[in-house]
Amino acid sequence: MYKQGGVVTSIVEGTWLKSSDSRYDFSGPAIAAKEMNDVIEATYYTIINGIKYKSQIDTYNLINYYKGNTVKSTPILQDLFVAIFNYGSAAQLYFNYNTENLVNEHLSHYGHEDRRMSTKAEFETLNIPYGATRDEMQDITDEGVYLQYSGAAAAVEQEISLISRYYYVDPANGEKLTEEHLKDMQFIGSYKTVKNGETVIENIVVPGSQLKINVHKSYPLNRVEVNFNMIAAKDLRSKITGYLADADGNRISETSSACFECYATTQLTNTSAKDTLHALLLSALEYSDWAAEYLNNR
Repeated sequence: MYKQGGVVTSIVEGTWLKSSDSRYDFSGPAIAAKEMNDVIEATYYTIINGIKYKSQIDTYNLINYYKGNTVKSTPILQDLFVAIFNYGSAAQLYFNYNTENLVNEHLSHYGHEDRRMSTKAEFETLNIPYGATRDEMQDITDEGVYLQYSGAAAAVEQEISLISRYYYVDPANGEKLTEEHLKDMQFIGSYKTVKNGETVIENIVVPGSQLKINVHKSYPLNRVEVNFNMIAAKDLRSKITGYLADADGNRISETSSACFECYATTQLTNTSAKDTLHALLLSALEYSDWAAEYLNNR
């Protein structure tokens, strides 16, 4: 059982570590970027021979992991830590969350004080590359295809996620979409990633239970939205390409393409966007690049 800020966030089951008969491993809850400096409390429960056991409260956070690994870590892992903490601080400033305790202040303990960055101007000195554009992918080839791709967006509220949107091609003759329709839909797609040094295609299937209906007066028949929040940090520059299908896998929409870098490029070239958003997007791309460098070369 995990607590953050006094609130129980998740209850998970653990597994014995394969290489040891004396350690039980648990996967902790997902932590939003702005919460990297927060402390998590964990209590462990088990039953052995019918007897219930409860552990003492354990507290931990990303900072403790950093402190435990920095001295013995490789230079590239330290670079990754720097990028992660700068990203966390940029998120704190963008969301105005616990800004008196920026997570990258901890970098000073290990000789990285000069690499602390939080503002747009500071991140711009790194010359972080961006410039991706979304492909126009309208390939209706089947009369049965009835949903048209309307665009892509990204959400940075709690975690970075991409959103593909679809709506009826002919609202005048269509049936209004409801949550009930989603049960018979799924999103089928793919994106490129690197595993063991080789570029491979990773497939994605998003079930109807994870699709959403966006109800808005400008969408007479509502709009289907697909949210992708399972993409690893190292793959944030990859494009997700796919389509909506029925329960049998038959395509019922145009093909779509979405990527975080596309969204970031749009915002970073928007002079009216907040400087704190620019800093957050640049720090996310920097984090993604170091994650790719570290994980793709392990």
